[in-house]
Amino acid sequence: MLSLQDVQAIAKERTKASNPTAYFLVRLFGEKDRRDHSFLIYAYFRWVDDIIDCPRTSYEEKKRFMERQGKLLRNLYDGLAYQGDYILEEQFAHYFVAFDREMGFALKDDILGMFSVSMHDLERNGAPTPAKEMDEFIYVESKSFINMIRFFCGETGGYDGADEYDEGIGCKLVHLLRDFIEDLDQGCVNISRDDMEKYRINLDNVNNDNFRAWVRDRVELVRERFRRGKRNLSNSRRLRYKIASYLYCAKYEDILTIIEKDNYYLRSEHKRTILEKAQFLYRLIAVLPSVLRKHYLHKRIRRLASNHGRVSLAKQAAVIQAVDNLKEEVTVIWIDREVCCYCGVCVGVCPKNIITLLDSFVRIELSKCTRCWRCVNICPVAAMEVESDA
Repeated sequence: MLSLQDVQAIAKERTKASNPTAYFLVRLFGEKDRRDHSFLIYAYFRWVDDIIDCPRTSYEEKKRFMERQGKLLRNLYDGLAYQGDYILEEQFAHYFVAFDREMGFALKDDILGMFSVSMHDLERNGAPTPAKEMDEFIYVESKSFINMIRFFCGETGGYDGADEYDEGIGCKLVHLLRDFIEDLDQGCVNISRDDMEKYRINLDNVNNDNFRAWVRDRVELVRERFRRGKRNLSNSRRLRYKIASYLYCAKYEDILTIIEKDNYYLRSEHKRTILEKAQFLYRLIAVLPSVLRKHYLHKRIRRLASNHGRVSLAKQAAVIQAVDNLKEEVTVIWIDREVCCYCGVCVGVCPKNIITLLDSFVRIELSKCTRCWRCVNICPVAAMEVESDA
């Protein structure tokens, strides 16, 4: 059996070759004492997925393989010695489970969740599944993925609400769109039976008008997932996690842009020109200062809210000025319903009369908003925040 350092070195190189974006994000923003273990997890599940997706391997062989891996993980988490010889990739599991046991099983549910998704992919054998079943496993995989990023970036808390994994779900949905044609050629269908019936899609003739209508609706759904996910990210107080997540989302949002420009045709490979690659790199770099400014602005807003009545007018004015300085890049006003007291003060100060107080909701017609931010500045309970497209 190889040493931990040797196994980590192999896993690191495999991660770098398979997913350079994930590799460099972990290297840059992962906690120093944790990040090398993340490569073990990624390389292991990359290997498991490759076995499941291999067209030359029979279903029976794949099933025996997954039964062996399931037994291996259970034994490792139960502290039992595995009866047999480890192959190289199983040594990845041996070491990352040992690490997780030392960390108090912080990743156990997510690792087993990822394995259950791989088992589901095997059992469906490439066939389309009901929408509810497909959504459930997309959620499990996205939840496990986001929780692992949080752990390895040192983010200690989650967010309240059922939509706290929106950015992860968005990334997974884009991944399925990006690989749709390639997976279909290998006999794996990345669309639910319900959607096939709803859009009258024939998989023998993809990229017709009906199929492109489905792709367009999926792109709109993913865009909304990313918007909500970024709003959730603003609640994070761990800057390195926030930056890593924004950059990872930017990668998949770029794929959405390519699909949109291609008039919602899906291809086995969406090629980009050198100019488009340079523009994407520029957008990645441009994300950083915007995220930094918004992070420290939200930090000051939270501090202002927690010290309501004890903060000088000068400091309040400084925070308001910071909001004004961001007005060119801010496009959304977010209202925290749990904090909002529905006092109606924002309605009275709006110069365009575009804010309406409903029974349990404050509605703002953003298309007519002039970005004066009087509503944000006047809110007595700091329930209104500004959201940028970073």
